[in-house]
Amino acid sequence: MPGSILGTKSTEAMMKATLPAIKGFSSALEVGRMLGLSIYEIIRSSLSMRKAEEGLSLFKQARLATAAANAKKAIQDGDEEQGILPAGQCCAGIDDIPSCKELVERITIEAEEILKVTREKGCRE
Repeated sequence: MPGSILGTKSTEAMMKATLPAIKGFSSALEVGRMLGLSIYEIIRSSLSMRKAEEGLSLFKQARLATAAANAKKAIQDGDEEQGILPAGQCCAGIDDIPSCKELVERITIEAEEILKVTREKGCRE
């Protein structure tokens, strides 16, 4: 499945593990509950995804459901050990993790520099 996640011991283990059918089915039910779907609607959606142009197999659907359930564990429940944290390309550009105070100071300095350049060019603020 394409996507980026933060690397942790638990995510490494998840990537290497096989997906038991029971785990995939329970994850699909959990995602269905999150979306307010009945079991009938979950089954109908699954069949539609198999027939779609991409033709997602039941295995891929189970992996997607498990990934969604694990993301919920980390994002909503705060369980980073059992869950996964999706991450975008911007993570590679992070050089440090400033405190909130440092971040606000940096933003303020950058804004003041932009305003100074804008004034020097005769532009309005």
